[in-house]
Amino acid sequence: MEERNKKGAESVSPTKVDDDTQPTDLNQVLDSLNPEQRHTLVKAFMAIESERSFRGPLPAPEDFKAYGEVIANAPERILEMTEKQVDHRIKTEGNIVTGGLIESRRGQWMGYSIVIILIVMSALLAILGHDWVAGGMMTAAIALAIIFVLHQNPKTENVDEKDAEN
Repeated sequence: MEERNKKGAESVSPTKVDDDTQPTDLNQVLDSLNPEQRHTLVKAFMAIESERSFRGPLPAPEDFKAYGEVIANAPERILEMTEKQVDHRIKTEGNIVTGGLIESRRGQWMGYSIVIILIVMSALLAILGHDWVAGGMMTAAIALAIIFVLHQNPKTENVDEKDAEN
């Protein structure tokens, strides 16, 4: 009888799926197994899952080796292709960062120029006696200085304050 139990522990026979007496929950199945069977089954599932979840720019090592068996220089070609892709990605990201810095700098200079022009025009209008118009232009100059030179958007701050209240 013990010999039969040992043999049963080593090999699990397939069971019918449509049998209503069989447990359907994975936890119930695992609980019904002895500790050795459970450990072996869990290790097998983990091995299968780790095999499936390989990610990266290169194929899994087993696949990489298989490519080399089919085409002699396939691994070298795959490595070269991957290196080219990585170099391209690095250059593209560098261009994006550089372009963003140039655009930001250009925007600050344009904002600065507009603010200076508005201040000069408001000073001329104030000298000519158009105080209200000069005050309006000075207000616009201050608002533009805040937005362009200091990179602050008044609407964004108000939206954040409303979100914090809710």
